[in-house]
Amino acid sequence: MAVIQKKRVGITIAKPYLEGMDLLIKDGLYENRAEIVKDALRRLFNHYEIHSISDACSE
Repeated sequence: MAVIQKKRVGITIAKPYLEGMDLLIKDGLYENRAEIVKDALRRLFNHYEIHSISDACSE
C-alpha cells in the first residue's frame, strides 16, 4: 500500500457556506470542516468518474 503524501491548503469560503458546514457538524453528520471538504472532493471526483489521482493526472 502506497503512502499518501498530504499538503495543507488554505481557502477562503463565503460565510453562508461556512454556516452550512457548521450546521452539518452540529447535526452530527461530520466531525469537522476538513471532513466536509474531503467528502465533497470525493463526490466530485466520483461524479466525473475520476477513480484515482493517477487517472486525473493522465488526462
